[in-house]
Amino acid sequence: LVVGCVFYLSFNYSKFSVNENMRSGNKKSQLSVYLEAQCGDSTHFLLSQLKPFWLEFIQSERIDFEIIPFGKARCVPVVDDFKRRMGKNFFRCVCQHGPEECLLNQLMNCVIDELYVPERYFPILFCLQGKMSQEEGVRDCLLPSRELPIQRLINCGSTIQGRRLLAQAGDKTASLNPKLSFVPWILVDGVRSVDALYNLKEVLCAKLIPSPRQCNAI
Repeated sequence: LVVGCVFYLSFNYSKFSVNENMRSGNKKSQLSVYLEAQCGDSTHFLLSQLKPFWLEFIQSERIDFEIIPFGKARCVPVVDDFKRRMGKNFFRCVCQHGPEECLLNQLMNCVIDELYVPERYFPILFCLQGKMSQEEGVRDCLLPSRELPIQRLINCGSTIQGRRLLAQAGDKTASLNPKLSFVPWILVDGVRSVDALYNLKEVLCAKLIPSPRQCNAI
């Protein structure tokens, strides 16, 4: 029995790119992936399917990518008089694979929120996926870089800011129809695709009309 597990990541192209595709008649597709940092199925899909596909198609400007790190986690607001006076939203979250997964999911959401540009945050997310702890993720994926705002990311990932971003990813996950029941949960143009879990390139190339050159090798 395969047990499913489930980044909030949107790949927004420039208006110029969108307009160029509209003028040329090139159809664009939307890929949304709901995953969890320590889910084995999520890690396998991200590293064996999504990563090579993204690297190959990044220049095609034919696909909008979105990744939401939350999966089967649960977040509930914590309300008391002190927090209300502070004017802040606090959340208590429980993740499918334990507290370290929550911290990694938080850090992923912080990376997306802070770096904003997909070319900057995709490689970090690929690195963070599947790590055993947030500490390992910081050591292996953040500290080697001289360009990242490392301290801001660490602070975000381990404080209420990161928990709030995780809860927002949870709201997006909860809005799915049909509801998420397996992780990773993959949507192609808004519709769940089981086939994309096993052959992402083939599924998306069938949607792209006319086909970009990257699809010729199928």
